[in-house]
Parts: sequence; C-alpha cells; structure tokens
Amino acid sequence: MKSKYTIAGILLFALLRGAAGAAERGADATEERLLRVEKELSALQESQLKLKQEIAQSDKSSPAIVRAGGKEIALQLGGMLQVQVDGGDRGDSRFGSDNTRFYLRRARLGGTAQFNETIEARVEAEFAGTLSEANAMRAQLTDGYLQWKPLDSFHAKAGQFKTPFGFEQLASDPRLPTIERSLGNDRLTLSRQIGIQAGGDLAAKRLSYALGAFNGTSVNSSSNDNSKFTLVGRLGIVPLAPAKGSKGPRLALGINGYISDDDQVSGQGSDYRFNTSTNATPNNVFAGERAVWGADAQFSQGPVEIWAEMLNARYEPDNKKPADQVDAEAWYVQATCYLLPEKVQAVLKYDAFDPNTDADNDGTDTWTLGLNYYIRGNDLKLQLNYLRSEVESRDATDNKLIARVQVLF
Repeated sequence: MKSKYTIAGILLFALLRGAAGAAERGADATEERLLRVEKELSALQESQLKLKQEIAQSDKSSPAIVRAGGKEIALQLGGMLQVQVDGGDRGDSRFGSDNTRFYLRRARLGGTAQFNETIEARVEAEFAGTLSEANAMRAQLTDGYLQWKPLDSFHAKAGQFKTPFGFEQLASDPRLPTIERSLGNDRLTLSRQIGIQAGGDLAAKRLSYALGAFNGTSVNSSSNDNSKFTLVGRLGIVPLAPAKGSKGPRLALGINGYISDDDQVSGQGSDYRFNTSTNATPNNVFAGERAVWGADAQFSQGPVEIWAEMLNARYEPDNKKPADQVDAEAWYVQATCYLLPEKVQAVLKYDAFDPNTDADNDGTDTWTLGLNYYIRGNDLKLQLNYLRSEVESRDATDNKLIARVQVLF
C-alpha cells in the first residue's frame, strides 16, 4: 500500500509540476505578446509622426490652423509680400516718375476667425500698398469684416471689404496674371468700402449675386459725405462649365453697376479734372451724381484663358466742372497661356481708358506683355511685365519694365 501511495504522489507531483510549467510558459508567451504589441504601437506612432511631417513639408500651401480653447473656434493666420522693381519711362498716370526703383508693392498680415460653421470674421493690415512713390509707409486696414454664411444661396457681410463691382478689381491681388490691374479698372471701380452686403450662389453655383450699400467715400474712411449710401450690385452666370472631374471649356459672364449721390468724394484721380474749390487747379474732389456699369466675360480651355471687361461711367458734377456731364469708359482684353503646365505662363493684354469721351488728348492705351514663373503656384512666383503706353495727355509713348517676386504664407 505504501508503494502504491508513493507512486500516486509522484504522479500528482508530476502533474502539478507540468501544470505550473505550462502556466509559466503561458505567462511568458503573454508577456512576449504584450511586448510585441507595444513595439508595434510604438512603430506605428513613429510612422504616423513621420507621415505628418512629410505631409507638412510637401503641402506648404495648406493654411496653418491654430485652435483656441473653444472646440468650435479656429484662427487662420497668413500674409503676403510683393517686392517689385520697375524702370524705363514713366508710364500711365498711376506712376509718379521715370525713376528706376525698388519698392514693396504689398506687405500684408491677416487672420480669419471661424466661430462656427456659419460665422467668421477677418482682419487684414497693409504695410505698403501704393504704386506711386511714397516717402513714408504706414500700416492701414485692408479688410475688416464679419460674415454670416448660413446657406450657399445666402450670406451677409458687414465691415470693410471689396465692393461687388468690376471683375478684375474683385480678382485676388496675388492671383492676377498681370502685375498691375488695368488703369481704367483702378479709376472706375470703388475698391474697398465700409458697408453691408448680401449675396450667394444659386443653381449649383451656375448663378451668383451680390447687393450692397456703402458709404461710397474711400477706403479706410469711417465718414459718409452725406446721408445717402452708394448702392452696388453684381450678377454672374456660368452658361458653360466642364463636367465634374474634367478639364473642358468654361465660360462665365457678369454684369455689375453702382449709383451714388455725393457731396464730397476725394481720391478720384487727376484724369477727370474734377474741382470743387475756387482755385483754377483741380482738387480732384467730386460732388454730384455718379452712375457706373460694366460687363465682363471669362473663357478657359486647357492651358488658355481669356478675360474681357468693359466699364462705363457717367458723372454729373453739381458745379458743372469740368462739364455738365462727364462720360468715362474703359475696357481690356487679356489672354494667358501656359507654356509649361502650371509652371510658365505667357500673358498678352490690351487696355484702354478715356476719362472724358467728349474731350481730346486725355486717353491712355497700354499693351502688356508678361511672363509668370510659378515656383510653388501663387504661393511663390516670379513675374515680369513689359508695358507700352500711349499717353495722349503728354503726347508720349512710354516703355516700362516691372518685375515682381511674390510669396504667400
């Protein structure tokens, strides 16, 4: 009996020892699996971090988003710098002299705050911003507005921003194919004003509209020269659009206009010879009624894009200076073509401006021949323009070269 119990004990001990060994091996295997999972997670995190860094390096055009404490608040910061050099003859009336010079055409910093999906605010400051020669530069506001966009078909805006008049004027400065806009566009449009606007896109963005009321004085002016507002409107239609995902032809058309009754509006330029003073020399201040309208078209097919626009204005000065009625007109045709896809682009443009169609020898016609090199799209590009201007007021044919380097960040 004793040997029997001994054998049973040995067998029991062996079973227990085997079970313990199996448990130890199971624990070791579990630990190994945990270590392997930890290593895989660590490698995955490193790979994810590396991927984010590569994306950030390869897509600098994506805006940086800085998120504030609130979950729905985002702040997008950015800026622009345009450094230019020009030389040759004086050119049109926007240029101060024929001196060769370096200058900052634009130097901007701005931010857009997104409060939720429908409300945003934008503030942008300009630290240069003049084409004429300036002895001192100072910071001033370009955009400062609050926008509500509950629907694609309706949005409202209040503050200082571009008025919805003039296609070339509405085109973003850093995305223009030419270094400068046409002279007539600068003279006949309202640029930025303080006011309110409603607009939106309809019919799958085939139709757009904008209506606004503004002080009608000038940019960065918080005063109104009387109790009346300048009323501005624009309507756009896209009768021909490429199918989604294709690069077929596209045609867009637009009409726009504004009316204004003014007591004292400065900054009209010397071309019109408006004069509200008793001096013989015009002070370039207008008082009276203005009615301005325009039409434009844009066509693109593959590497080619064509813009055309015409603007007409009727001024009726209260004091009949320089005449009871002054009719001004401007138009341009512009063609661009990529010589190398998305890299090298050629530009040819003709624009004409007549500040008084009843007067002689006061018009300016300009040919522009340009070349754009897109290093990183519009974020980093080089531009070169040759301008040949017939300036009737000086009986001169001026040849001018302008070069620009631009960076967006």
